[in-house]
Formats: sequence, structure tokens, C-alpha cells
Amino acid sequence: MRLLFFLLFSFVFVSCKKEEAPEPIPVTPTSQNTSLVSTNISFVYENGNPIEAGGCINPATSYAVAISVKFNGAIPTNGIKLKYTFNGTSDEMTFLADGTKTKKIALTSGKNTAIITDTKQEAAIILVTQEFEVVE
Repeated sequence: MRLLFFLLFSFVFVSCKKEEAPEPIPVTPTSQNTSLVSTNISFVYENGNPIEAGGCINPATSYAVAISVKFNGAIPTNGIKLKYTFNGTSDEMTFLADGTKTKKIALTSGKNTAIITDTKQEAAIILVTQEFEVVE
């Protein structure tokens, strides 16, 4: 019984670990007249709402990657593409103005990582999907 309690407590503690948001880092200019002043990448719910500090990650819930940007200067009419990776797969978002964009993702069991390419901006979230069987 103690072992079952310990395993259950360990599961709750590990699956509800707080996600730490990285500090925005200035990046190199993206065009002649425009520079990217700051960026931030994080995991959010599919609707764009932030994941609460210490919130549990439910495999049945839909999540997204959110990228926030702030530019200095005029943005070209065709926008500026920002490349990122999610669990090693490359993708990009096109920004026409300052702000935040999201893209739906499917979390995998274990550590999930999103990185803005060519920066040190990284977000990580851990999805623990373990099944427990009560042994009497």
C-alpha cells in the first residue's frame, strides 16, 4: 500500500511540474529596415490561454506553441517569417505585426521542446503518460 501511495504521489509531482518561461533575447535583424527586438516561445492551450503555473498536462487536452514578437521598424507587406522547431521538426510563422501567434501541436510522451531557430529561445514541457494498476 505504501508503494502504491509513493508511486501515485511521484506521478502527481512529476506531471505537474511548473513550466519556466525563458527571458526574451534580442536577435539579429530580419531585413534591411526592420529588426526583431524581442521574441518569446511558450506552450499554451489551443485557445491561446497560458498554462497555469504548476498546472497538470492532460493528454486529452489540445495544446499549441505560442510565439510572441516585437519589431523595430517597418514590416514588409509580405511579413517576416520566423522559423522554429517543435520536437526537432522545423516549421515557421509569418508575422505582419507585433504580437503573438499560436499553432496547434500534439504533445508526445516525455519532454516536448520548442525552439526559435537561430536564438536561445526555448520552451519545454513534460507529458507523463503512465498507467497504474492497483494491486490488492
